Amino acid sequence: MRQIAYLSSFLLLLILAFSSAAKDLKFETITSDQKEIINGAIATTDTHTWMAFLMDEFGEQYCGASLISPTWVLTAAHCFLDEEDQIDLEAGANSIVVLNSDTVSPLASGAVEASIAQIIIHPDYNPDFETSDNAEDFDIAVVELTEEVSLLPVFLLSGDAPTIDNATAVRILGWGTTAIDEEGESIEPSNDLLSATLNIVDNVSCDIIYAGGITDNMLCAGGVDLDDTTDTCQGDSGGPLVVVSALAFVQVGVVSFGGTDTGPACGDPEAPGVYSSVANLASFIADNVADATFTGLDGNPQGPVLSTSVSDTLVTISWTSYADAVSYILYYAPFPEQSPVEFLDLGNITMLSGELSIGSAFYVAIQPVTAQGPLEVFSNVATFSVE
Repeated sequence: MRQIAYLSSFLLLLILAFSSAAKDLKFETITSDQKEIINGAIATTDTHTWMAFLMDEFGEQYCGASLISPTWVLTAAHCFLDEEDQIDLEAGANSIVVLNSDTVSPLASGAVEASIAQIIIHPDYNPDFETSDNAEDFDIAVVELTEEVSLLPVFLLSGDAPTIDNATAVRILGWGTTAIDEEGESIEPSNDLLSATLNIVDNVSCDIIYAGGITDNMLCAGGVDLDDTTDTCQGDSGGPLVVVSALAFVQVGVVSFGGTDTGPACGDPEAPGVYSSVANLASFIADNVADATFTGLDGNPQGPVLSTSVSDTLVTISWTSYADAVSYILYYAPFPEQSPVEFLDLGNITMLSGELSIGSAFYVAIQPVTAQGPLEVFSNVATFSVE
């Protein structure tokens, strides 16, 4: 029953998303021009429930991260390098993952401090510049927590999703450094969670800037204007690059590296920041985190495709089959009231048809069920009315 209650609540969130504008869901809460991420503004974990940071044994924040399931976070592999750029998982495992706190110090009263059970770094990540073809490629890691966290995870861009278009607006978040000193080095880490908007830069252009170092496993993002210095910086590593859709936040990248030999460490308008591509590295994530949710850019989990039709009082609901599904659960709620959300186990059928009275109107969605139980994947939410 706990799982059903969670899924019902999840569907209700989807329904609310369909029936409300994004601003009503508090997706656009950044209104301040206070401290910079570089050129960012104050953000909140009330809206970005999945936003996390890594804190070392001395209580210092050193990397960002994102909650991708109740027991896993996503971050950058280079967050677990020692001073000699060697992977040190033992030291990393002594870190704490902090969620539900807008500030680093003091932590919010409701902050979650989660211990680390294990760290899994992409097997092809090799940070040794002497032996690696590209020491910054495959810069991604998943971190298992010792206990489940009751916060809403972020959706991840599926490996089957279309390529993100050039100039697509994306959001960065973090507690990293906020300024550059006279020597071009980053300074002044933020105590508050900050956010800013960037645009995707196509990999071909980015590769020219970085002299051939950009691979398909990377995304680039820079300022909206040619002279825009907005950027992530030291301390933001491992944090998310997200697209804001009407349904959800969809993580498309992980903060990896940036800056060239001829410019400042961060905030160089001629050198976009570089992010590990979630879509291109989705198989690594999925192989290790079975309950991560992958979606398209629209934020709709890639489940069955549902459609409805009404002929007089005959209503037909049909949906495409889903791999390994042994049955399907139909969720429905009155339109436009949205509540209560009810459900029916329909077995292994993929179509339902019946007569309903005039005036009937509902939201409907389908969830596939495998032999292991209901999946955290849903169809699109559709509506119908009998007039």
